[in-house]
Amino acid sequence: MILEMSTNPKYLKDKSDLDRLYNLLIDENEIHKFSDVYQTEVTDLFNDDILYFYGCINDGTIYNSNGYSCFALGRTPLMEVNERINKLNQKDMYIQIDFIKKSMTNQKKTWNSIREKVDYDVIRNINRENLLIEAAKNIGDIFLYSGLAGNAVFFSSLYVETKDINYKIILEKILNTIRIDLDGINNKNISAFNGIISLAYLYAFLYNQIKDKNMLKLSLDIVKQYKEKILEITSYDIIDGLAGVLIVVLNIFQLSKDKELEILAIEIGNKIIKNIQIEQGIAYWANGNENQFIIAGFSHGLSGVIYALSMLYELAGYKEYISIIDNLIHIENSYYNDDIENWIDLRREDNSKDIEKALKVV
Repeated sequence: MILEMSTNPKYLKDKSDLDRLYNLLIDENEIHKFSDVYQTEVTDLFNDDILYFYGCINDGTIYNSNGYSCFALGRTPLMEVNERINKLNQKDMYIQIDFIKKSMTNQKKTWNSIREKVDYDVIRNINRENLLIEAAKNIGDIFLYSGLAGNAVFFSSLYVETKDINYKIILEKILNTIRIDLDGINNKNISAFNGIISLAYLYAFLYNQIKDKNMLKLSLDIVKQYKEKILEITSYDIIDGLAGVLIVVLNIFQLSKDKELEILAIEIGNKIIKNIQIEQGIAYWANGNENQFIIAGFSHGLSGVIYALSMLYELAGYKEYISIIDNLIHIENSYYNDDIENWIDLRREDNSKDIEKALKVV
């Protein structure tokens, strides 16, 4: 129950609240026979890791995420399964038959219409040569959010952890494909997740893992090549805008100490701040004659901008950054709704009353 509570938004407003909750978990179960299990769970949570345990089907020992023995079962899983199989009776058989019958019942009519359309498309295209190959080529792109750059990060991490040469081979093929496909892309997106800057992030990530200086050079070259286009971006969030680009540029600067990137980061930060309008305690993006409301959240909202500007403040130390950061934190906190124990989703039309309420509170 305590682990479930830890995901409640009211414990995510302040890290100290979460710390106290986890420590409570340790204190209350310290002398319990499963104290090793709880200690492992808490350690994983503090490391922002996934909680898991594992064992073998014919062995009663249970191991934690670090491979250490936590406790021993009285009976092995194989013994339990065999016993349950031996106890199966006619009633169990009828239950399984019922499940099978229900799974084979007719689909809803709304599903049938979709199925018929899909069936028609398949029949119509069945004789097209290389149909599946053509379809596969259209899946994803070369960038981070839904493409090859994200795959490269994944397989690079697998190789570093396992030293399995097969993962390295896959990584090299991915990087080669990115290089080939990049030349054929026109009107390139510049963003940190869906655009060119995601490749700068990828190469910096690889440099940080394998210390190949060529990767760092590729990363720097991309940022410098697209410097002017970066400053032309008119979106400001993490996913598609300047806040995400700023984070990538700052991370690459930390690796390279390249003065040109430091100057660029400050220019990006100043542009973000220049386009933030705060009126009556509400934050907007300046957008011509019609300001754009800034929602709560990390990917497209205030938290992401706050995080990016906080990183920049650590680098530049400008006092005006602290002022705007404090204001944005206050504004986002005002969107927290105690009734739902969460921040209001300001993107949803059905939350219009909650939005009005939040604005009045501010």
